[in-house]
Amino acid sequence: MLEKLFVYALLLRVDLMAMDEYNRYLDEMFLQDPDNDLLLELEYCSKDSARSIELITTSCQQEMDFNFANFGKRLTEKLEGIYHQNHLDLNSFGDKVYHLWQILPSNMQMDEPFGILCYANDPLSYGDEKQSRALYQDFFRYDKKQAVMKKVR
Repeated sequence: MLEKLFVYALLLRVDLMAMDEYNRYLDEMFLQDPDNDLLLELEYCSKDSARSIELITTSCQQEMDFNFANFGKRLTEKLEGIYHQNHLDLNSFGDKVYHLWQILPSNMQMDEPFGILCYANDPLSYGDEKQSRALYQDFFRYDKKQAVMKKVR
C-alpha cells in the first residue's frame, strides 16, 4: 500500500496525476483499513496535495519494510499508462519525468531502472525522438525483464 501511495504522491507532485485520482485510491485504501493512522491523516488533508505528499514521503522514509521492487513496478506501470495517453507530447512527458527523477530519494535515483529517467529525454534536444522513445520503452520493460530473469534462475 505504501509503495503505491508513494507513486501517487510523486506523480501528483509533478502534475502527472490529478488530485481526484489520488483521492479515489486513498478512499479505497481507507475503507479497507479505517484504523490506519496514516490513511486517516491523509483523509483529513486530502485537499492539500503538498501536505499529503509530505506525509507520504516521510512515512516511506521511516518505513523499514518499504518494498523498492514493488515501488518500481508500480511506478513503471503508472508511467507507461500515462505515456500511452495522448494528452502529453513527448517533450512535456519527458520534462515531467525528469522532474520526477529529481525528487526521487537519492538512494534510488541511479538504481535501475530509475536512472533512465534522468536522460531519456536528452535525444530530443538533437531531434532524435526515436531514441527517446526507445529509452522510455526500456524503462517500461524493466520490471518485465526482471520477472523473466527470476524465472530463468
